[in-house]
Amino acid sequence: TRFGQGVDVSVYQVAETLEDEVLKKLPPKATSEFPTMTVADVEILTKADGIVLGVPTRFGAMPTQMKAILDACYFLWRGEGPGGW
Repeated sequence: TRFGQGVDVSVYQVAETLEDEVLKKLPPKATSEFPTMTVADVEILTKADGIVLGVPTRFGAMPTQMKAILDACYFLWRGEGPGGW
């Protein structure tokens, strides 16, 4: 999506990590039009000039799906990723 002059925005949804058996027992969740990002896709973040995260909480903790993505980004926080974050 394009916002303003020279600004491109990409929106991703973190992929579900629960097993299919568990998901079948839960109420259906809303569908999303956004592509999903898995732990294997964190390289996408190395191409960004900035990252904005929206994370729901439950009793003050982030969902395990989001924690898995952030944990997979450890190489970025250490400055070992492409672009030398």
